[in-house]
Amino acid sequence: MMCLPTICHATRSAWRSLCVLSVISLSFGCESEVKPLEFPELVISPNPILIERPALGEPSAEVTVEVTNPAWFESVVTELSLVDVSGDGLSIVNTAEWTTPVTIPRESAKSVTLRWEVGETQASANLKLVADGAEYLIPVSTELPYPELKLTSNPNGRTTDTGLEIHLIEAAPGDWERAEIYIEGASGAPLSVTSVCLIDLNGDCVSPDSSPAFRLCDSAGANPNLCPPLGAIPPLAFGERHTVSVLFTPPAGTRQRFEARLSIQSDAATLPEAIIDLKGSPCVRSAPGEACSPVYSVEHPQLSQGRVEMESEGYRAQGRVTTGAHLSRDSKSGLFLSGSLSP
Repeated sequence: MMCLPTICHATRSAWRSLCVLSVISLSFGCESEVKPLEFPELVISPNPILIERPALGEPSAEVTVEVTNPAWFESVVTELSLVDVSGDGLSIVNTAEWTTPVTIPRESAKSVTLRWEVGETQASANLKLVADGAEYLIPVSTELPYPELKLTSNPNGRTTDTGLEIHLIEAAPGDWERAEIYIEGASGAPLSVTSVCLIDLNGDCVSPDSSPAFRLCDSAGANPNLCPPLGAIPPLAFGERHTVSVLFTPPAGTRQRFEARLSIQSDAATLPEAIIDLKGSPCVRSAPGEACSPVYSVEHPQLSQGRVEMESEGYRAQGRVTTGAHLSRDSKSGLFLSGSLSP
């Protein structure tokens, strides 16, 4: 005795219910049976979805997701969207191709392209797809962005290609002036600062007391009597910052310009070594209460005495160069004079 099944033909919308298979006996005495039939679901790959961070310098990254219908009936997608979004920058690129309803033929696939515009933090979401009454939620996540450094100061420094340039001109000889440098994490990946030091012309770290007029202090609000030495800086998350103070202390009796270079090394992707050019000029007042006059020192050229007119950083003076004075043009800041002018 042999029993053969008869397949129950059903529409796609009925796939989620039981399809009744009638077993017909070909000979006398064969009993009929009812068996459930499981229909294959859509296959979404990859699952879960990870969007890797883009190549350095690129603003965004994309990933292609394949939605495959392995069955022998077409599938109808009635919804495709990103839900439960956390963070910024996630989007579906080819939305025009997914204007619902969308039909995926049998044993075929259709692609979804997701884009991540990299911002300050990671992003995550669920890719929601509804087809034939079934709901799919596929986790979407992103890699950590590259660590980045934000560098600011008080007083405000001039931004350069390598970092900042800070001018200090308020300290009289024998007195002091402070600049605060703010090292801040600027992405969702923690910033690791590996070195903060004064450097020589070769870019090598030198002793913190190697400069006659600049001191480094590991705190905000530092002064000559409260200047803790530089220590290790903990990893800086987005928005967290560490303050390094620079004290400009021109020695008494000096009338010259001082310069130093401060290096900040980290794992920042864009600027792994930031250079801060420190320029200090003692404040010289003709009379108490008057504004500071710029006093700068240069090695060459030396000019003979004669009547000159000069401008420097907003100051204008005219007179006769005193004996031993030096006059020079700085490509960044204009004319500078060591010594003084007589009327």
